[in-house]
Amino acid sequence: MILPTAILTNHPLGKTVRVENKNVIAGAMIETLSASVKLANGKIAEAFNIYKTALRIYPQHRALIHGYAHALIQNKQTETALEFINKKLLLIPNDPQLFSLQAQCYALLGDRMLKHRALAESYMQREHYAAAIDQLQTALQNSNGNFYQLSSVEARLKQIQALKAEEDKEN
Repeated sequence: MILPTAILTNHPLGKTVRVENKNVIAGAMIETLSASVKLANGKIAEAFNIYKTALRIYPQHRALIHGYAHALIQNKQTETALEFINKKLLLIPNDPQLFSLQAQCYALLGDRMLKHRALAESYMQREHYAAAIDQLQTALQNSNGNFYQLSSVEARLKQIQALKAEEDKEN
């Protein structure tokens, strides 16, 4: 079976790119790679332009989402990254990598409680209940004084402890 091919000329990398079996995933992967290469070569503005354009075309492609958020964090645009990540978490609430990136943002912003809460969610999505419980207990020890966030952490801790107890019964 011969797969269809596509030739992309005038690509942001500056060379012709050949894509086997043209489809949406391949295009998004090329854009992710292109932006990563631009970032690695210090062409930050070009990289962000590629990410923004590609995300308009492929808004749900996780590698693009993760790459863009990571690039924002690397380039000290922490608040922008956090806003972007929080919006994406509303659409993709079960992505452990997004929670890890969110935790990095909170760490850079100095909010230890929310950092540990985000790490707990990352572990939770991977079904590592014990690690999630540890992170939530650490979050409670690093309270930032916000009653609503503190209550949310306590409630989530109880939920995960119940899941862990069920898991322990099954084993």
